[in-house]
Amino acid sequence: MCATIALLSQENWPACSSKTGLSALPITLGIVNTTFFTFCICWGLWMISTLRKLKMFQINPVTKALSFTIASSFFGTMHQGVETIQMLVNDVDLHATFYGGEGIPTPFGSLCLAGIGAFLVLADFAIPLLWIQIASAGMNKADAATRAKKANKFTQCMSGFFTISFLGIWFMGGATAGGSYSILWMMIICGLFNIGARKLRAQLAKPGEEQTKTITDIMSFVRSMTIGMVLYILVVVMFIMNSADKLSNDSHKWFLWAGLLYHMLGWLIYLNMRYIRSSLDKKLSKLKANGGRVLPTTMASSTASSVE
Repeated sequence: MCATIALLSQENWPACSSKTGLSALPITLGIVNTTFFTFCICWGLWMISTLRKLKMFQINPVTKALSFTIASSFFGTMHQGVETIQMLVNDVDLHATFYGGEGIPTPFGSLCLAGIGAFLVLADFAIPLLWIQIASAGMNKADAATRAKKANKFTQCMSGFFTISFLGIWFMGGATAGGSYSILWMMIICGLFNIGARKLRAQLAKPGEEQTKTITDIMSFVRSMTIGMVLYILVVVMFIMNSADKLSNDSHKWFLWAGLLYHMLGWLIYLNMRYIRSSLDKKLSKLKANGGRVLPTTMASSTASSVE
């Protein structure tokens, strides 16, 4: 199979001169993945544009999570876009650039994989700060400020530790190892999110009262993320099992699982976007359709809303 996605370690990729081995399924999946990542980028940029139009764009946990998620989507678009092009053009030099060896300089495909994982982890580091602000809403201002300051310091330290260790692993083992390290952090974060969300729900939920939209959104995000991570791990296992024979050129055994790896990463990015959009609901709803303009009452409204 000449025109299908290749294993990172596959060194004997044939120098095909024809497209007789062209397979529609991996190409279709590549196009779907590229479109999905691009949609997430456009959605994120729309949110930023709307906030700027409302004069409500500011650096806070929401916009940090949003910016990092857009960056992760960008690397996903680049990876799946170039990989799909590679399947169509069958260019040996492009193949070597995209799938080449490990280390520094990094092959383009490995760089994109590392970018997807690293920025997705950094985005998820910002989300607990939203939850801290939610939990602090019912506290007095002094306690709330102290709690938020401690949480911000902790997440900054964790983000710094992750970034330094990620770069170290990248330098020692290559970008693919860095990407795998990022996925390990995603699994840890997913577990912590489950614990933290349940504690927050117990803290904020009042006996006999219906859960607020904020709590419902958080629990929906955590459940969806957990399902997404479980499915991602399942796909990884299936890919490893079906690509064990690295000397085989029969990509039918693994190309579907390879494409699904990136599709599941796209869904994790989408879940972030969906939760961020929900957390910005009160702000974004202030933009009323009036010939594409913002009403004066909207411009004068307070910037304090939702969980920003």
